Amino acid sequence: PAVRYADQYAGATAGAKIATAIADLPSTGGTVDARGLQGAQTISADITFDRTVRLLLGAATYSSSKSFIIDSAGQGSSIVGIGSTGTDGTGTRIVATAGVPLPEKVNDFADVSSLRNA
Repeated sequence: PAVRYADQYAGATAGAKIATAIADLPSTGGTVDARGLQGAQTISADITFDRTVRLLLGAATYSSSKSFIIDSAGQGSSIVGIGSTGTDGTGTRIVATAGVPLPEKVNDFADVSSLRNA
């Protein structure tokens, strides 16, 4: 299966790197490993799952002012985080700014420690 490492792609934000890595996958899909993007991260452009993608997220807080879009070709996609790794609350967090919907129709949210609207 195809694997792309988001931290190896050009882009000013984590969202741009992830979107570029998804676009580089074959039409049959694959895995985008974004675990190399850690700490405070920004998603300032829509991320479209236009093929089946398994997105792996690491120890980061993703502040999102845009949407995760799953189109019909992206059915079966998943976002997999590392969950909470300790009492300090580190883990994978996706925080949407006011008015931005959180990801929907994506599997494996049990592994994401925090999904919330700001």
